[in-house]
Amino acid sequence: MLPIYGGQPIGRQLRELSRGVDVVVATPGRAIDHLQRGTLQLSDLQVVVLDEADEMLDMGFAEDIDAILSETPSERQTVLFSATMPPRIDRMAKSHLRTPVLIQIEREKTEPGEAPRVRQTAYLVRREHKPRRPRRVLDVESPTAAVSSAARATRSTSSPRP
Repeated sequence: MLPIYGGQPIGRQLRELSRGVDVVVATPGRAIDHLQRGTLQLSDLQVVVLDEADEMLDMGFAEDIDAILSETPSERQTVLFSATMPPRIDRMAKSHLRTPVLIQIEREKTEPGEAPRVRQTAYLVRREHKPRRPRRVLDVESPTAAVSSAARATRSTSSPRP
């Protein structure tokens, strides 16, 4: 996995991209920079994940996202995550996704004193432990289902935890 974002020395990014990487996590501006340099090749891309899409649009990245997606194969899978669903996100979905499926998660109503069925937990992990930590957390927690933002998590579903 290679993180690509502005403010980071570009030399390391250029070296890693020239060697080839399987997963790139990029901010729109730096991804555009690499596309213009010809150092980021998206022709074999299989999956695009747009996380915090509403935030990216609020920050003015709509044109950058369109430019990036126009460089990707039409056969790709695109996954779009957004906390809100304003009309501009809906337009983006209709423009860039094939047969999109909307999954809307609402807060479950619980009786007073009753615990919710979904538990959200964040773990702060030192950088050097990040490649191995998601698997360890899943082993210790042993959830029946989990959603992880970690690249190497062993389980990844969206079912709520009982």
